[in-house]
Amino acid sequence: MKLFFVKIFLLFSFVAFSQKKYEFSGVIKLNGDDKTLITYTLNFSLKNNVVEGFSITDIGGPHETKNTITGTYNDKTKAFKFSESQILYTKSMFERTEFCYVFFEKSLKIDDDLKKIEGNFTGKYKDGKTCINGTILLVNQKKIEKTIAKFNTKIQKSTKVEEKTKEQLNLHTIIDSLKVNYLLKGQNLSVFTSSKVVTVEIWDNKKEDGDAINLYQNNKLILKEYTVLNKKKTIEIELNGESTVLKIEATKEGEIKPNTTMIRIIDGTNNYELMSNLKKWETASITFVNQAN
Repeated sequence: MKLFFVKIFLLFSFVAFSQKKYEFSGVIKLNGDDKTLITYTLNFSLKNNVVEGFSITDIGGPHETKNTITGTYNDKTKAFKFSESQILYTKSMFERTEFCYVFFEKSLKIDDDLKKIEGNFTGKYKDGKTCINGTILLVNQKKIEKTIAKFNTKIQKSTKVEEKTKEQLNLHTIIDSLKVNYLLKGQNLSVFTSSKVVTVEIWDNKKEDGDAINLYQNNKLILKEYTVLNKKKTIEIELNGESTVLKIEATKEGEIKPNTTMIRIIDGTNNYELMSNLKKWETASITFVNQAN
């Protein structure tokens, strides 16, 4: 009997202190005359009423930006609030002082049945001054994936659809491709870091087709005519000064064009995965910016 109560206690302890994760995708709409909808993803964990995670704005666009988010949730009042606090990376050329951060607060019941997050947000600059406000419209990613899975199953089981068409219409593959963070010709990804050393992994996550790259650190060639393999190539990059620029140059397009080299940046507890999408001799870059500056 004593052992039984111990097990029950441990079970309740696990439930009470377990961490739940949530992912919502959708758009934000800015107030005023601007009718543009900007893609927005919110990923967060909830533990002991503390909200932690990240947001990604303008996914796949020229101003794609990933921010950390922090906030709280009150079980009794259902008050849910979060704010963007720190840029992890951005493709935008704006200065950090010009970025407008999202502050959101609304009464919501946060659980697995929550289908959407919708409401007004306040925009603030880093110094606390108000910038442009707007509206958040997000849908639970699990709900989206379940709907897609059901529809995809019908397509794949259909005897009226050709196999080649089934491959092209495989919604799981399409959704996975939308999650890839592409690094295009001339693009620069700014990664804000406090680390002195970051790890860079390079590989081909599909068929080894002969893609090759040059890699430069502050215009110094550190990897020449490297043929990208399924096996990861690991490089330690020492970061000196205010910024360090890592430039990727496609020296060869393999059998499957263009050059699509996978790159993972490991910066402490943060990991970023990118895929180059470059023709021969096209370049893209990653700038590591000293967070202390």
